[in-house]
Amino acid sequence: MNLGMTWPADPHRSLLGRPVELAIAAFIRMSRAGNEMMPRQGFFATADGAITDHGLGTFPKTRFLVKIRDSLLGFCGAVLTIFILPAMNASTKIAVLSAFLASAISANAAIINLDLLGKAGVGLLAGNENAVITGTPGSGGEIGAGIFFNDITLQLTINVGWGSGNGFLNLTSNANNSHIHGPTASGGAASFTQDAVVLFNLPRVSDSLSNGSIATTVTLTPTQATELLAGRYYINVHTITNGGGEIRGNIVPEPSSIAFLSLGVLGLIRRRR
Repeated sequence: MNLGMTWPADPHRSLLGRPVELAIAAFIRMSRAGNEMMPRQGFFATADGAITDHGLGTFPKTRFLVKIRDSLLGFCGAVLTIFILPAMNASTKIAVLSAFLASAISANAAIINLDLLGKAGVGLLAGNENAVITGTPGSGGEIGAGIFFNDITLQLTINVGWGSGNGFLNLTSNANNSHIHGPTASGGAASFTQDAVVLFNLPRVSDSLSNGSIATTVTLTPTQATELLAGRYYINVHTITNGGGEIRGNIVPEPSSIAFLSLGVLGLIRRRR
């Protein structure tokens, strides 16, 4: 069975080498197939209708699988780095690392998955706003395919919703504005307490306080892409009751398992010097 990877002949390689090779290659092949064939929409048809995310709402099916894939990919990278590579000679190490990294990068090519986060937690939350909220606020978060960025086309795709119809809390009133604001003065957690000007208007599929949503794509400039990935942009949904914004979430990249693997590889290189 051709799994898309070649392991050079080496009499000194670890006895665990072949099983790990097969596991990594099969998993990466599964990841590629999942990226190409799986519909990027909908939810798991569980007993309660969907997977819940920290009690804040529904968790998109494909994003759940992507998180599993990335976690397993990071685990495979750690096993490779800690247990397998030390038993190989230099030429085999280079060949195996090249095959693994090339396949892993291919499985995640161009698409960077993003999350919503703020000082109050994950999602579009009233507690992430820096102004005082009037009334009992609602909540929202990612739905469907979620939020992701294509670093080749520089297109940012946003799928978010709010209200009980999407598994969240109802807003105080219908939404009347929704934007991406940025860039904040700082990146990272410091940006959670910072406000910025409107950068992009986000057209809404529905303004409904109980079943509202946004599904749109915007194209960034290279500078804007850098600011986005530094965590300097946030989504703000305004309502009739809370004109300054009722729910907010800063757009932040999901942790990368490939970066974790790269750190391990760099550690090995340093130890050999």
